[in-house]
Amino acid sequence: MEIPVYHIEQLDAFSTEKTSIGVKRLEQGFKNKQNIRSSHRHSFYQIIWVTRGRGAHLIDFNTYPIEPFTLYFLSPGQVHEWKLTEAVFGYIIAFTNKFFSSSLQDTSLLSELPYFYITNTQPLLCVGNEQAAIFNNIIQRIETEYQASLIDHEAMLSAYLRILLIEAKRIYCPNQTTYTVTSSVLITKQFLLLIEENFLTQTFVSEYAKLLGITANHLNETVKRTTGKTAGELIRDRLLLEAKRLLIYSELSISEIAHKLNFEDPAYFGRFFKRYAHCSPSDFRQQATSS
Repeated sequence: MEIPVYHIEQLDAFSTEKTSIGVKRLEQGFKNKQNIRSSHRHSFYQIIWVTRGRGAHLIDFNTYPIEPFTLYFLSPGQVHEWKLTEAVFGYIIAFTNKFFSSSLQDTSLLSELPYFYITNTQPLLCVGNEQAAIFNNIIQRIETEYQASLIDHEAMLSAYLRILLIEAKRIYCPNQTTYTVTSSVLITKQFLLLIEENFLTQTFVSEYAKLLGITANHLNETVKRTTGKTAGELIRDRLLLEAKRLLIYSELSISEIAHKLNFEDPAYFGRFFKRYAHCSPSDFRQQATSS
């Protein structure tokens, strides 16, 4: 069995009339999750706002505490699950890339956001009482607008979503000018988004450089300066991450995983995995399931 991937239109708590954005209460989501496997991923973005509750949120092999007044950011494809010690309350806002690009009419904003498709920072934001009041107000307005379906409904939802994302960005990156005007950061985020879309079919740095309209040397230098890794290393890291996800969260055989990741044969996949993960695929799976 592969890792289940859920789409907005599959989730009962979201309106079946809106297939590019959804808003629901966390407590409602957990009430209706009996048909959702604990470890799963989504084809859409999620912003999760926790106002009450405790436990742990597992996102791609990392464990983050569930605490009140915390925003969690999930990118499409990330594997996550919840381990609760108390009931949680709050909101989930889900939106697709289509809604983001068409409704917000700003394709560069996604590249500028620091909390989606990140490589070296945590996908969460814990705030104090004053900032929590701001987020509560914005998210409650989003919920009201989502349920009302009034004239210019989608325009209002996209406006509120944009405000929420920018408010979070201001807190996440208080030195805003450094983050937003640095071309190196923007190129790196655009590169990471392209990797997410193409890592199974495009493995050469030159292919991504062509998509970005820059030279391979410029891409390598930019990415190295921003992340400390070369462009080639980030491409390999994404392939390795997918291999780890499938080894832990799916029931596919190692041969099936190798085929799914477009390796010529399982032996080649095994050599690749051992070189960069420092253990064999079978050992990695065994260690993960026994821990």
